[in-house]
Amino acid sequence: MRSNYLGKALATPAGRRPPRALWIVPPCLLLGLGGAAFVTFHGLPGPLRVWEAGRVEIAGNCVLQSSEVLREARLGPRPNWLFLDCARVRDRLLRDPWIASARVARVPWRRLRLEIRERVPEALVPHRGALAEMDAEGVLLPLAGGQVPADVPTLTGLDLDGLACGARVGEPRVAAALDLLGRCRAAHRELWQRISEVRLGEPGLVRLVLQGLDAEVWLRPGAMGPAKLAVLEAVLPHLERTVPGARVIDLRFRDQVVVQANASPAPAGASNS
Repeated sequence: MRSNYLGKALATPAGRRPPRALWIVPPCLLLGLGGAAFVTFHGLPGPLRVWEAGRVEIAGNCVLQSSEVLREARLGPRPNWLFLDCARVRDRLLRDPWIASARVARVPWRRLRLEIRERVPEALVPHRGALAEMDAEGVLLPLAGGQVPADVPTLTGLDLDGLACGARVGEPRVAAALDLLGRCRAAHRELWQRISEVRLGEPGLVRLVLQGLDAEVWLRPGAMGPAKLAVLEAVLPHLERTVPGARVIDLRFRDQVVVQANASPAPAGASNS
């Protein structure tokens, strides 16, 4: 008698079907293969690259253009966001002489923020056959190709060709002249606007050249504080009316103003005030 045991073993029991979840497997395999092929030939789409920055924000720049800040930061065409070394990017930004301080931070969602504080020019200085700028700390600042020099006085009589931009000039008379210009701009704005040149060529003597005035103003490097600025601002209108042909207004003496008709050297006994 023929046995039907094998047929019973291979036959599907009545009323039982394969689980519906198995029908999802073939479409998922096709989608996976298609996604792998797309990534292989085109790369991962930007919205899916969660470790990369979607936007870089720059704040605090006035002189430097955003493209220059990005170039100094060297973030690359696809800036890393998740694993970015913020301290290293900050150090790279601080190598630019114009950047006095910088802050680099990751901002949700997938944004990088570069906040910088630029140096403020206090004077123009001759440098290697061209012009450079100098801030209140004596740091040499380069002029970019299309950058317009700041409307500040010129500081002359210095040999700065041996210094690179970004170096700090620590000479005491330079620091005194920059301090004078800073005080004058803050408290004597009209007088500061008239200063066109500060000459430091002679030791122990600072010459101020003012717009609209033929006379030079002579000062001592160690005595250029607020008191001298107040005296100069007070006597200048009177001297312009009463002594129009003056060549020197000498403020190097204590409690007096000496007016000279010719720009001859002043007596060596001039004392600080």
